[in-house]
Amino acid sequence: MTRALPDERFGEVVGAVLRMRPGCELPSRAAVRAFFERAGVARQKFPERLFEAAEFPRTPSGKIRKHLIRQGIAASILRE
Repeated sequence: MTRALPDERFGEVVGAVLRMRPGCELPSRAAVRAFFERAGVARQKFPERLFEAAEFPRTPSGKIRKHLIRQGIAASILRE
């Protein structure tokens, strides 16, 4: 899942929230960039920041609660 993140220079940059399979590690930013380059994605769409989520919060009907993910990202950025 991708989200817009505030950025002083550009106003906003792309951030990606990843849910990893058990036993897998969060990929490096370089590995993600290489993946997007091979897929032909424009560079401005590459995620600048990566965040890991154990689970995505869901509504009773199973939809992802994106506003809660945004709040988690904001809290993570403030802790830095």
